[in-house]
Amino acid sequence: MDIRKLPADRGHGFFRLLFCVYTPLLFLFTLLPIDLIQSESPGWFEKFSFENQDKLVHFLLFFIFTLLFFFSAFTKRNFLIWLVPLLTGILIEILQQLTGWGRTFDVFDILANAVGIFAAWLSVKKL
Repeated sequence: MDIRKLPADRGHGFFRLLFCVYTPLLFLFTLLPIDLIQSESPGWFEKFSFENQDKLVHFLLFFIFTLLFFFSAFTKRNFLIWLVPLLTGILIEILQQLTGWGRTFDVFDILANAVGIFAAWLSVKKL
């Protein structure tokens, strides 16, 4: 079932471009060795740190990923809007475990991804 009908002139090209740029960046930043991302010296960002803040990052990354996927109009099928991002998140977690770059498979990361995906899905369903 379709969430809604998208007009043909919706500007999908712009969102497809953003999606095609965002997707490799998502893989890059989630697969990079953790020591390349985290700094040893405290910076301004440290003032905003809290326990499990990476789960918020996962939520936001996959919220944006799902919105871009939807507005790119690769599909209008309801189940694909959440299934493709969810499978992407699971693939990333598996790749993190396999690369040996200091990243590990974390089921709570997948859960945070799923919550972000669900929130984005609810957002576009309201449109």
